[in-house]
Amino acid sequence: MKRLLALTGSVVLGTLGAVALGSPAQAHHNTITAGAVCANGKIQINWTIQNSEGDKNERIIWFQQNPSDSILRVANNGTVTSDVIGVQSPIGAGAALKGVQTVPDGTPFAEIKMKAKWSNNYVTPDDKIDSYKISLADLNCESGFSSAVAGTAECDKESGTWKVTWQVSNQHPSRAAKVQIVTDGTVSERTAVSTGGTFVTLSPESLITDLADNDPIAAATTLSAHQTVPGTADAARLKVELTWQRDNFAAKQHTSTATVNFTGGCVKNAPKPAARFASDCTGLVTVTLFNGDTATKDARFVVKGANGWSSEEVVVPKGETALVHVPKENSASVVVLESGEQIETYSWQDSTNCHPIDIKITQSCAGVEVTVDNPENGAAHTVKLVPTSGQSITKVFQPGEKATYTFDAPNDTDAFKVDVSIGERTRTITWERPKGCEELDGNIEQTCTGIIIHLTNPQDGSPAALVLTPTPGDPVSFTLNPGEDKDVEFVAGPSGLTVAGSLNGETLGEPLVWVKPEGCVPPQLPKTGDNTAGYIASGTGLVALGAIVFFLARRRMVNLRRLAS
Repeated sequence: MKRLLALTGSVVLGTLGAVALGSPAQAHHNTITAGAVCANGKIQINWTIQNSEGDKNERIIWFQQNPSDSILRVANNGTVTSDVIGVQSPIGAGAALKGVQTVPDGTPFAEIKMKAKWSNNYVTPDDKIDSYKISLADLNCESGFSSAVAGTAECDKESGTWKVTWQVSNQHPSRAAKVQIVTDGTVSERTAVSTGGTFVTLSPESLITDLADNDPIAAATTLSAHQTVPGTADAARLKVELTWQRDNFAAKQHTSTATVNFTGGCVKNAPKPAARFASDCTGLVTVTLFNGDTATKDARFVVKGANGWSSEEVVVPKGETALVHVPKENSASVVVLESGEQIETYSWQDSTNCHPIDIKITQSCAGVEVTVDNPENGAAHTVKLVPTSGQSITKVFQPGEKATYTFDAPNDTDAFKVDVSIGERTRTITWERPKGCEELDGNIEQTCTGIIIHLTNPQDGSPAALVLTPTPGDPVSFTLNPGEDKDVEFVAGPSGLTVAGSLNGETLGEPLVWVKPEGCVPPQLPKTGDNTAGYIASGTGLVALGAIVFFLARRRMVNLRRLAS
């Protein structure tokens, strides 16, 4: 450590003004003198111990000082060393030992008492101890009683407020101070917050934390305090007054002010939530959750439904979407919450659109059959049926109404159509004779023992799937392809015989009943011929004189449930 002894312009006490008390001059003694100056808020005492003997060295053997702050030896070139003056410190013959002692401002006095032993073994007697006392009571060191305030601010986007950090410094190197937040005096200087360029004094007790009136600040210490300011503010100011109490002098005070200007407004991070609902006729509701492109925060959704149903929390980042499905059992009441706040509601209601009118078209060998069925929960519909030829039909179908209309095709050569209209929607049905409308030829032979069925499928016919079921007896199933013939015989039982038939899955009229021919004398063989058999007239479909005709009656079903699709 190096310090220069000379301090220009300081207040000096000692031989020029201090009240000094020294021991009387004598042989083998030390003359002690001192002077004091103010240095950076403390008192610097410059000590000199002069050896009275010009030809004898000496060494300090007993040393007492008050206050106890170390006295550092000053070299001949004026540099302060780290050597502490005390017992065993040497003093050359006729030389002076110089030292520097720094004590706190307000120290009332400083004193040294000592004994020495010279090179001729002379020792300072106990009743002739060398001493010196300097009074510091009138030394008023002004330096060091200062303070400083600085501030910084950050925008807290989670709260939308400015977070200001204040630094309040006690710059005195050795004395603690107490602080006061100044809220009175000139408006342009007091503690305040500015909004729109106008400063308004606010209660610091409620806005500034970690700093309050009469809080102590240790010497050479900076205290941090915090203040929350609305995001709409443009500046904040803090003014403080520090007070230092001194034992022997009047208290010292110093004020400092700092202003922090805010750049732009501080806007709270916020999502841009929205919800959209879609439902189907089963009652299932699909909720689409949105967080807009301008959001500055994730959106946190919860979707609640009836009967206590709730989704998990759904986090949707900026510019993204998410889907939540509400079961039909819970869709009567749907609420969308974002961060606990309700933003949208929805209630599923049954709609007439969920019960559309049903129109079925049947293509038959004779023409077109239209069946209109309007459900109970549907809406009223106007239906128009306009055939190419024949009478048109216009009817308003109320919910629950049903009707069937048949339109016969005039012939096989001219195109036959039926326009089916529901409101503004129209679909045209063009009739085409279905395959399987060709006639199946055959005859029935009644014998004395039962029935023989002779079947022929013309070359231009269609495959015919037949099931013949006798009573008594087991069913006979087979397919008769175009150009094929087949004979099937059934034997009557004691109670007679009936044969039921189906063609391509459709029942063929009434069952055939066996009638035993006249003239059957057991055990004669059965007779055949014109008197026991008959022919089936082409395409008549009648059962007469023991004969039936089978038709391939394939039908085409056209469902117009989605006529407009």
